[in-house]
Amino acid sequence: PGTKYTFRVVAVNASGAGPRVPSQVPAPGPERRPEPAPSPTAAPTVAPVPTAAPGGGGSSKAGQAITLANPGSQNYGTTPTLAATSTSGLAVSLTSSTGGVCMVAGGGALAFLSAGTCTISADQAGNGAYSAAPQVIVSFTVAAVAPGAPTVGAATAGSAQASVAFTAPSSLGGSAITSYTVTSSAGGFTGTGASSPVVVTGLTNGTAYTFSVTATNSAGTSASSSASGSVTPATVPGAPNIGAVAVGSGTSATVAFTAPTFNGGADIASYTATSSPGSVTATLVQAGSGTITVSGLTTGTAYSFTVTATNSRGTSSASSASSAVTPGYVLGSSGLGGGLVFLISGGMTYEMAPNNWGSAEAGAQWCGVASDVTGAVGTAIGTGSANTTAMDAACSSGAGQLAADYAGGGMTDWYLPSQEELRAMYSYSIPTAQTATYGFAGGYYWSSSQWNTPDAVRVQFGPGGGAISAVSKTGYSFPVRPIRSSVT
Repeated sequence: PGTKYTFRVVAVNASGAGPRVPSQVPAPGPERRPEPAPSPTAAPTVAPVPTAAPGGGGSSKAGQAITLANPGSQNYGTTPTLAATSTSGLAVSLTSSTGGVCMVAGGGALAFLSAGTCTISADQAGNGAYSAAPQVIVSFTVAAVAPGAPTVGAATAGSAQASVAFTAPSSLGGSAITSYTVTSSAGGFTGTGASSPVVVTGLTNGTAYTFSVTATNSAGTSASSSASGSVTPATVPGAPNIGAVAVGSGTSATVAFTAPTFNGGADIASYTATSSPGSVTATLVQAGSGTITVSGLTTGTAYSFTVTATNSRGTSSASSASSAVTPGYVLGSSGLGGGLVFLISGGMTYEMAPNNWGSAEAGAQWCGVASDVTGAVGTAIGTGSANTTAMDAACSSGAGQLAADYAGGGMTDWYLPSQEELRAMYSYSIPTAQTATYGFAGGYYWSSSQWNTPDAVRVQFGPGGGAISAVSKTGYSFPVRPIRSSVT
C-alpha cells in the first residue's frame, strides 16, 4: 500500500496487437472525459514498453510486437514473399505448420507444394533488452491451377486404332491429375485414360494420323502437347481374287490372281498360292496382281489352289478355290531336267537339252574306235538310252560319252537319241522349236543307232529334213543333242 502504479492497455485482433496506451492518473480538479482509444490497424506495429520489477527493484525488459500481413488467397505456382517485422527491430522467424501445402524459406519466400490452406507462424524470442513477442499466425488459401502440358511419346497404330504414349507434365498445378485426353488429327477422335498409354479408337485404316495430349485436374485442362509422329492404322488385306490355273510342267502349275480391292491400309508385300491336296506353296513378292508358279506337284494328281495376300499387319483370308488341274507334261513345256518337251509317247515324256548345252553341239565323232557296238543297234523310240549305255562302254570317246556326261537340271540320265527319237525331235522342232534356245543348225545330227560295224545313223535337220543316212563312225564329226525321258 502506498505505492503508485501506472498501467498500459493494448488491443489485439487477428492482424496483431495495437499500440499500448498508458493509463492516466487524474490530478485533483474537474472531472475529465476519457479520450477514445485508437482502433487497431491492418499492419500494426508495437512500441517497446519497459516492465518494472515489483517493489521497485530488479531490471526491466521492453515488450515487443510482430507485424505480419496476410497475403490473401494465392495461386499454385506463384512465389510470393512474406514481410514480417518486430517493433524491436529484431529479426522475425517464419515457419510453416502445413508442410504439405507450403514451405517458407529465408527472407520470407514462399514455395507452394499443393493446393490447400497454408498457415505461417511468426515468432521473435527476444533478447536481453526485449521480452519474447506474442506469436502471430496467418492462414490463407493456395488455389490449384490447370496442369502443365504433357509430353507426347510414340504412337503405335493398330487396326482402326492407335495407342499413344506420353509422360505427365512437370507441373501438376497443385492438384492430382484426374485424366488425360488424346486427340487425333485428322478427324478429332479422342481417347481418355488415367495414365499412359491411351488408346484412340474409331480411326480409318489407311489414313495417317498424329496425336496430341492434354491433362485435366480439379482446376481445369492443360494446354495441348506437341503432335506425335504420324502413324497409319491398318489391318490385314482382303482376300485376293483367284484366276485361271495352267499346267506349267509335269510337276508344276501356274496360278493367276488379282489383287484384293482393299489392301488393309498397308501395302501388300507378297502373295502365297497353296495347293489342295498337299498344301504345296509358292510365294510371289509384289504388291499387285500376277501369277504364281507352284512346283513340286505330283504328275497325274488333280489340284486346286487358293491365294492369300500378306501386308505388315498379317495375312488375309484365302481366296476361293480355283478349278482343278492335273499336272502333266505337254509339248513345249519344261521337263524335269529343264529341257524342252518334244515328244510324249508310250507313257514316257522326252525332253531335249538347249542348244548351248556343251561344246559337242558344234560337232564330235560318233565313236573313238571303228569296232562293232552290238548293244547300240536300236532305232525305235525308247531305245536311245540303251544304245548310249553300250556306246559309253565300247567307245573310248565320242558322241555317246558326251551326251551321257551332260547333267542339265541336276539330272544324270541324259543320253544320245536313237534314230527315231532324233527324227521325232526334228518333227516337233522344225519349225516349232526353232528358237534362240532350242533351235538347230542346218545339217546332220548324230543318232545313237549303229548302222553296221563301221557306220552309224545320222539325221538331216537341213533341206530334206528327217532323212537318215549312214556314215563312218570315226570319219565324220556331227553335232550332238542330248535328250532324257521320264514317266509322264
